[in-house]
Amino acid sequence: MTAEERPETQEREVKDMGGAVASIVCGLLGLFTCGLTAVLGLVLGIRAFMKINAGKGVRKGRKTAIAGIIISSIMLPPVTMPLAGVGIFFRGEIMTWVKDVLGTAKGSAKKVDPANPY
Repeated sequence: MTAEERPETQEREVKDMGGAVASIVCGLLGLFTCGLTAVLGLVLGIRAFMKINAGKGVRKGRKTAIAGIIISSIMLPPVTMPLAGVGIFFRGEIMTWVKDVLGTAKGSAKKVDPANPY
């Protein structure tokens, strides 16, 4: 048996994870999209990281996936903070609308005669 035929001397083909690079790109684009692409970048980064760890050395890009997760996480607050601000700002109006709708529904439910629902 020659050295080329022995499995321990053969080099394994190491695949680069494109999801790790895509995670960084989406995280950086989050700066221009108010963090919307950062959500996708976070998902891609976590997915790539898990595949790399499960690959047992067949895939590379672990540090790139970690960088993508970190960059995407940093870009998430531009999305969550405005949404939280809008929710706090309109909280009173939303609660008033919900009370009006529920009050109208309760009022109409009381007017229905159970013996003759039609």
